[in-house]
Amino acid sequence: MDEAKKQLAEPKKFMEKLEKYPRDNISDKVNDRIHKFLNENPTFTPAFAAKASKAAEGLAKWVIAIVKYHKVNKVIPSI
Repeated sequence: MDEAKKQLAEPKKFMEKLEKYPRDNISDKVNDRIHKFLNENPTFTPAFAAKASKAAEGLAKWVIAIVKYHKVNKVIPSI
């Protein structure tokens, strides 16, 4: 939890990290772990996260989008 507090202490820096996240280089292992989490936690939705905060809602959307991107990117590689 302390790591999360450090990451979120500087929101602008955190957003820059998300924007620059190497989405084309996500390992299958990492993606599989996230996908497993999403399957085991069907309540992890942007709407559910929004109950905590708008930031949590946005982060939930980002996580779900990254997983979908990884799936599509494996089928249709970057041009």
